[in-house]
Amino acid sequence: MERERKKIDFTAFPHPTRLHSDDVKVPGLTPGAEAVDRLLNEAARTWTVFAYKVFSPCLWVIFLGGTGTGKSTLFNAFVGKPLSRTGVERPITAGPVVYAHQECPIEHRFPFEGMEATRIEAADPDLEPATGMPGHLLILEHHQTEWSHLVLVDTPDVDSVEAAHRHVAENLYHLSDAVVFITSQEKYADEVPYRFLSKVLHDHKLCYVVLNKAETRARKEDLIKTVQSEDTPIAAEKVWLIPYAPAQPWTWFSEHHAFKDLRLALLRDLSKGNLDDLHQAAISSLAHSLDQSMAGLLARIQQENEAAQQWSGKLEALTRQIIDDFLQAHSQRFAQRAREHLGVEVRRLFSRYDVLARPRRFIKELVLTPFRVLGLARNREPGSREEALRRARQNMDLTPLQEAVTKFNRLVLETLSPGENRPSL
Repeated sequence: MERERKKIDFTAFPHPTRLHSDDVKVPGLTPGAEAVDRLLNEAARTWTVFAYKVFSPCLWVIFLGGTGTGKSTLFNAFVGKPLSRTGVERPITAGPVVYAHQECPIEHRFPFEGMEATRIEAADPDLEPATGMPGHLLILEHHQTEWSHLVLVDTPDVDSVEAAHRHVAENLYHLSDAVVFITSQEKYADEVPYRFLSKVLHDHKLCYVVLNKAETRARKEDLIKTVQSEDTPIAAEKVWLIPYAPAQPWTWFSEHHAFKDLRLALLRDLSKGNLDDLHQAAISSLAHSLDQSMAGLLARIQQENEAAQQWSGKLEALTRQIIDDFLQAHSQRFAQRAREHLGVEVRRLFSRYDVLARPRRFIKELVLTPFRVLGLARNREPGSREEALRRARQNMDLTPLQEAVTKFNRLVLETLSPGENRPSL
């Protein structure tokens, strides 16, 4: 007996706070600093997907593949009608084409920004095969109760020449509970699709691999040997070979025994009875990925923090060294200046406490008055001390200090710049 799935109040779940690359900045003093932005973006994406999937009542089946492999044709065969436009000469699917039950709340808190959802009745007899549009989530809704828990998605090509198309496919992959990966005789060893399939297998997703347009002599063992690695094995029962379709591919697919076997296996594995277990497995996998991303991010931030403290200590030591060298090199000149200033201060103090100062000033004024009358003596102008200090500053030789600052800057660049960014001087 199928377990009843408790209805979720989606409005009670707060929207997750999104992380951005501006939230975390590091000085770039360690080799791991370059991975900070990538890990932050991964953590942000995983967190929003996790928050979405926790309360999603449906299982997502994502159709992935390279250009011209027959991905959209296989999608049409699954849904039983030509909903997604097909082609072999160039990428056709520009945006996701989704086949889902009318009551599946796909749009609610959708984790990827910039995706505008549009719903169309899939049973509309005038509906033309769709190509999808960048920035749009085209939902073709149906009323099949037995498929009410499934969301089937035809995606842009993983090796599309358009970076935006590849980005959409990568994002939708993270929503997947199961992946139908379609390759072809001429494509399965290509680097980009191969790396994407390797990631799917490494993530331990429920994966169905289809070799489309297979030649008569093609064998599962050859495909498995090419694409699997020691830590990402492929079970033979998860691989299907379908030969080239001579005409009307999606209808021809529907009648081929290999496709029928694939369709039966997928619907069995993703039955409503397995819904809760598959949902829990997806949530656990996302939580593990989030934990790994955050652990890696925190480790690199800690390394940067320790490196920054060491850098700060080295900078302080270098500053003290330059100052000490400068003072030592010019100590004699500074000592002479200090003696001069000291003499001025001593004379000022003596004059303050000199008991004979007033009589001497009286005699001085008595002697100088006749000369002032005759214009032979000048009165000291107010502010002459400030003027003298200004002239002294203008005439001061700052060359040694400028040389010390230049040396300091050069040493900072030579010894404290990050290795890869250190300039050659």
